[in-house]
Amino acid sequence: MYHNILSLLKCPICDEKFSIDNVYQKQNDEIIDAHISCRNNHIFAIKDGVLDFNSQEQTDYNNWSKLYETTKQEEFDALIASKTPDNLKELCEKAIKNIINYLNQKKPNIIFDVATGRGSLLSILIKNLNFNPIIICTDLSYEVLKYDRIKFQNINPDLKINYIACDCSNIPITDKSIDLATSFFGISNMVDKANEGLKEVHRILLENSTFLDAAVTIEKNDNTLHYIEEVKKQFGDVPLEIISFNHTYIQLHKNIFKNVKDKCIGESIGKKNELDLIPIENEKFSIRIYQCTK
Repeated sequence: MYHNILSLLKCPICDEKFSIDNVYQKQNDEIIDAHISCRNNHIFAIKDGVLDFNSQEQTDYNNWSKLYETTKQEEFDALIASKTPDNLKELCEKAIKNIINYLNQKKPNIIFDVATGRGSLLSILIKNLNFNPIIICTDLSYEVLKYDRIKFQNINPDLKINYIACDCSNIPITDKSIDLATSFFGISNMVDKANEGLKEVHRILLENSTFLDAAVTIEKNDNTLHYIEEVKKQFGDVPLEIISFNHTYIQLHKNIFKNVKDKCIGESIGKKNELDLIPIENEKFSIRIYQCTK
């Protein structure tokens, strides 16, 4: 973590500001090992360069940390790439290029990424930026962000990237302090907390600033509705239909942001993919970017 984001932070428990205590290790300007505390004595650790708010990772789905325990990062990335269908990869790459072009045009001072995960967006983004912003990466998992930090440093050691392990339904960032936010499937992967995540993104953004939310959507028909019901039997009553159908997912954004543009990046037919619940095999899907203005 870098000292220049300290003024942006707020305690997720009491909303108070933080100070940095007991800096045990620094690497150039980056704080590697330390503690932060608020005046109500809520204390959180910076470990391996990651500010850890002790968030709990999802256990039923998207539990990347558990997989990292048994697989090296490089091997895991290669495994994911080999198992992701080519048509899905192609549309994801197209969406990432779209986001990068927008950022290079707008050049925001601070970029906040929601639920960075394995860094599908950031690992390409940081190689192609034509400016030098402050970047804040977030995820439920401290372990995932620890690996992201190493990976991103190898890609672009000149960028100052901050890593915060937190629950994005309770973002530890002050109101109206972020120039632009991104999410590459992050909000939709929050599933039952997607609505809370959108509200939090809206809260931390400056007035008239932008949120770019990339997501996969499917068409509503008998087959997809049946599939969703089967998923609910396995994972519980998750609102998969809200985040999976374009007309319902876009409405979530419109309920919160004053202006929402729905951009379809491309469409294709789902192929067998054991890594994700969506897209569905043999069903039409699209990759979309929701450009939201506060």
